Order: sequence, then structure tokens, then C-alpha cells
Amino acid sequence: MWLRRCLPVLLVAVCVVPLAAQSAANTGTPKAPGSLIDLGGRRLHLNCTGSGSPTVVVENGDGAFSIDWALVQPGVSKFTRICTYDRAGYAWSDRGPLVDMVDETTGDLHLLLQTAKIAPPFVLVGASMGGAYVRAYQRRVPEQVAAMVLVDATHDEGVDYEIEGKGKPISLITSDELRAFMQRLLTRNPPLPKAPTKVSPPFDRLPAYSSDADR
Repeated sequence: MWLRRCLPVLLVAVCVVPLAAQSAANTGTPKAPGSLIDLGGRRLHLNCTGSGSPTVVVENGDGAFSIDWALVQPGVSKFTRICTYDRAGYAWSDRGPLVDMVDETTGDLHLLLQTAKIAPPFVLVGASMGGAYVRAYQRRVPEQVAAMVLVDATHDEGVDYEIEGKGKPISLITSDELRAFMQRLLTRNPPLPKAPTKVSPPFDRLPAYSSDADR
């Protein structure tokens, strides 16, 4: 019954998974809608609303932010607690030693929920690449996970890395290949993408604060 009520609201994200647009005239840093939780030298942004159990914990897709759920979170918070967050290096969260690696992401999320005293059980929501992260989290601490909602989720075989110029699924990568990949990753410094200069549908449906929140 709970999931039948929750799922239609969560699946709005399939139609509206917007990256917030930034006004060209605004160069300041917008205020975080949630709290910055110190994990011991670096902070991650966590935004929890509503009350009830189990708590819905949302894992964003690749390159996505917590504010992408700005239309979904108020609906879910009417009947239970929901927490969105930004992975290391995204939006208001400090960068970690690595970005978007499975072990780092699941470790960060576990520590974040623990530090913020967000008690299980959790319903994990994984959108796109977030699906791989929530499945890894469930394998890591299965006793904490009541259910999962996968929104156009990436299959584990879809997680690949560039090995010898070609994408190779993580399940087939040797330890030596992964070590070499990580060394290359740590030396890269790619330029940040340019922000859009105007807000167009459906992004104009987002709360006002989100229009300036693309980092």
C-alpha cells in the first residue's frame, strides 16, 4: 500500500528530471535548501523534509543534483520523510578524493545518514546512474533497506570505464586496469560546463531558488 502511494509521485522524475538553470546575471552562491553535514573535514548537503517511516532516500542520476527532485519531494513529504542529497563534488557538497565511484558514493551516503541521525529502514530511490549506487548500498547494508524504487536505472553492466580507449564494464575490469584508470582520473581537470542563460519549460516549474543553483 505504501509503495502504491509513493511510486506515482516518485515517477514524476521520469518526466521532470531537470538540471537547474543558472541566471547569467547571478554570480553568487545560492543558499543550500538543506543542511551541510560534516563528515570529518568535508561536508555533504542533505535536505530532509516530512516525517514518518520508512524514510525515502534519493540517489541522483549522473551529473544531477538534489534540487532536481524539487517537484517530487513536497509530494512524498506529505506522507513520509524524504531525504535528497548531493554527492561529493556536486552543488553544495564538498569534493571528495574521488568522484562518482561506487565504493566512495555508498560509503559517503552511509556515513551521511549515520552522522545526520537518519535512522533506517530506508526506501532507496535510484535515478539513472543512481540505480547502480542504491543497489550497491543494499548489498553493503541489506538490513537497512526496506525497498528500492528504480527510475530508469542504469544496469550494473552499464557502469563502464575507459580502458585502452574503449568502454569496459566494471565487472570485467582487472585490478591493474582499474588502478591505471584511477591514476588518469586523478590527473584530469576538465572544464566546467557552461550554464544556460535562460529558464525554459519544464524547468520553469521549479521553485525560485533552484534557478540559481547550478554550480
